Amino acid sequence: MKIFSSFNKILGKAKKAFLNFPVTLIWAILGTVYLIWYVGQEVDSDVEFSYIKPILVFILGMSWLIATRLLIRYFKEAQQKDKYWLIAIPLLFLGVYYFSLPNNQVGFDDVTIPYRFVLYLITGHLLIFFSPFIFVWNKNAYWNYLKNIFLAFSKSIIFNFLFG
Repeated sequence: MKIFSSFNKILGKAKKAFLNFPVTLIWAILGTVYLIWYVGQEVDSDVEFSYIKPILVFILGMSWLIATRLLIRYFKEAQQKDKYWLIAIPLLFLGVYYFSLPNNQVGFDDVTIPYRFVLYLITGHLLIFFSPFIFVWNKNAYWNYLKNIFLAFSKSIIFNFLFG
């Protein structure tokens, strides 16, 4: 009986997470399905880079979409429904980033491609750290927020080493 209550609790938390971050979770599922499909493919090296472009965009999209959703969440309850259009901004930037990437190995040999990717990735993660507090600053709430992020990150590392 305890197993079913735990399973129901997990389903309830999964439903809550999906309601809080629907676009991000759909993005993660699409990225995972694409990556699983890509790993199973036999791809020629001359077209391999056109398959890598979506992977880079899916990776960047996770942090950008989470940060945008956190930004929307910290508006007043009445204003949140009017602010869902903000999700289109990172999707637009991701589209621009996708089309700015080259399709061939010669273009990917450019040293700016990995630097730009890493800078965008760091920017997305920094947005997660600051986006809930852009409009309303509360020092204690901010440090508690960072503490919770650090604890969640630490737990994930511990579980990864123990069970990964």
